[in-house]
Amino acid sequence: MKPILSIMYTVLSLGIASLSGFSIWAVSWIGMDISYLLSSVYALAGAAVVFTGLKVVGRHKMLKNIGMSGREYKFVKENLIEGKEKIKRLQKSMFSFKDLLASKQNYEVLRKVKRIDSLVRNEPKRFYQAESFYFYHLNSLVELTEKHAFLNKQPHRTVDLVISLNETRDAIKLLEKQIDSDLGILLEGDIQTLHMELDMAKKTLNKKPLIK
Repeated sequence: MKPILSIMYTVLSLGIASLSGFSIWAVSWIGMDISYLLSSVYALAGAAVVFTGLKVVGRHKMLKNIGMSGREYKFVKENLIEGKEKIKRLQKSMFSFKDLLASKQNYEVLRKVKRIDSLVRNEPKRFYQAESFYFYHLNSLVELTEKHAFLNKQPHRTVDLVISLNETRDAIKLLEKQIDSDLGILLEGDIQTLHMELDMAKKTLNKKPLIK
């Protein structure tokens, strides 16, 4: 479930649960002459049961819509949380460069990384198409970028330091190509779907009789 829809559903569930709790309290205290304190306890318990039930129903519907089991969704969600923290580290390292050209290149890489993460967050089932990105490429990119940022801040440029910077930069460029490939894999299905829709549209237009 997308974040905005999840928030809306939670607010709606709270509203229904609150209304249910008030109804239980009113019936218990006014209709059944049960003590105010006990009626309040019943109301809170009833509201909690209704809210929990709605959350369970909502989760079941959400899992059905995205075609995943509860275990799969939990696994993906945990990895997305870890991925978000890694992207924060990556962004922090990339923004530490003062060189304009390096900053521009870093922005492009970061944009692609965030695009992949956004696609998977909107459709969690796509995670399995991006496992290499989350488990390998993102990890390596974060580590190399942090290393490069650290070395780049050193005041004394020795021969070994320059060599290490160049090697790290080359490795990052290779990872950029892997990130491009990861994004391409994710978008492949969308591109194929678009081509199919275009073909259907062309066939429909070709069959449509001309209006005289």
